[in-house]
Amino acid sequence: MLRKDVRHFAAVLFLLAALLPVTAFAGGSGGLFSGAETVTSLSVTASGRCFVYSRSAAGIRVNGGEADEEVFMTLLRQIGSALQDEGAEGEPSGEPLLTVQVCAGDEKQTVSFYTDEADRRRVFVLSSGDEGSVSGTTEAWRVGTILLACEGTQLPGEEDAP
Repeated sequence: MLRKDVRHFAAVLFLLAALLPVTAFAGGSGGLFSGAETVTSLSVTASGRCFVYSRSAAGIRVNGGEADEEVFMTLLRQIGSALQDEGAEGEPSGEPLLTVQVCAGDEKQTVSFYTDEADRRRVFVLSSGDEGSVSGTTEAWRVGTILLACEGTQLPGEEDAP
């Protein structure tokens, strides 16, 4: 039942994220790549859970199983949107809440989200890669949205079918 609820929520997220511009993936200065379609692999790690995505001509896979491409694109938009507010004040401390590693060809990018002790409604975002590094803040709810999008990309296997 919970998987079904997560998938329904992920579908709603997809509709909302469709309103976000794909330009969230503008490159340079620590930003992500020239386009979401160039992403060949992605991993999302949080609280001991890991979602590992790969893209090939055969489609998108997550943790070895088939992935929903539309929800995957929503996930990429959410990650890219988190990088829009540059210039964070303060320094993150402790372990990241969420870490994302993105690969597009030879380019690599790591985006980490940290708790903002001064304002619990925000999180620090540190992004580093081949094009440089940037830091900023974003809304704390985005961490949960990224994790829900990860859950929603996993298509049920034969053992999950009714």
